Amino acid sequence: MLLTIGATIVGKDCSEWNRKFTNIDDLISFKSSMRKPPAGNVPIEITKFDDRIEISGRLSKPAESGNIGHDPNIGALSIISKTLRYLGWDKRIILTKHGVSQGYVTRTKGKNKFLYICQMLNLELEGIEIPSETSLPENYWYYETNSEKMASILLHLAGEYYGLKEIYQNHAGCERGYFKTKENKLLALPKKDKNNINLYIPDLILFDSQNNEVTLVEGKQLSTLAIGLEEIKNYDSIEKEFISPYYKNAKIVRWLSIFGGISNSIPHQKVLLYLNRNGNIKLNENAPESIKRAFALLNQAS
Repeated sequence: MLLTIGATIVGKDCSEWNRKFTNIDDLISFKSSMRKPPAGNVPIEITKFDDRIEISGRLSKPAESGNIGHDPNIGALSIISKTLRYLGWDKRIILTKHGVSQGYVTRTKGKNKFLYICQMLNLELEGIEIPSETSLPENYWYYETNSEKMASILLHLAGEYYGLKEIYQNHAGCERGYFKTKENKLLALPKKDKNNINLYIPDLILFDSQNNEVTLVEGKQLSTLAIGLEEIKNYDSIEKEFISPYYKNAKIVRWLSIFGGISNSIPHQKVLLYLNRNGNIKLNENAPESIKRAFALLNQAS
């Protein structure tokens, strides 16, 4: 479907594995041939009539809540509907078996990302009246300029571009990643350690294979620097239970990345990278050599 509507996937040529749909019946046939979900689930099914297309799929999660919170289906029903419109279907598209309540839609006044999509693609929710007076926001997405992840993501990308391996990432507000072993096996980190105590996990873990060094980084804003200094004291469990077993004999160091303020100097000796709100970058003079090299190459490239 992404190929069909002309979406660009940066760094990937998906035409190697998939093909565009040629028409609406082609799309419906392909979807119908896919494996059905377990009994009790609402399958996503596309049914074509002369005057409408109906697409079943639950949008409410948990099922009895009546909300719009089933993220995978929000995406699936959106892209299916978009593709149908792109392929020329200009009649009604009705979403059925969705589980959304009128009370939820009325209470939110239609201000929900999926309800915005319904307006954009002229979709109907069976049995639900969507407020017609709701206007689309001028800017739904925006460039982040104030989060701690401004510094941690900069460090992450600079490291990966110039020789370091990211073995874990969970930047503020982003999806939690997997822990990567040396053999690139992906492990889901638990919420508790072996002693049933909360497992403290940094925002970023980088591995320097040349020097067998693992760098743990907690991202914070300048205003929460003191909190970060306390948090990095709690990484004993993740080091003992994951890093040391999978990266044997590696040197392990703990740092902070800090964003915000207007200082032009490193705010604390445990701050590896400081990015102030004006975009000025300061790197700790005691940073690992791999990090220094990465930012030196970044400076040359820019």
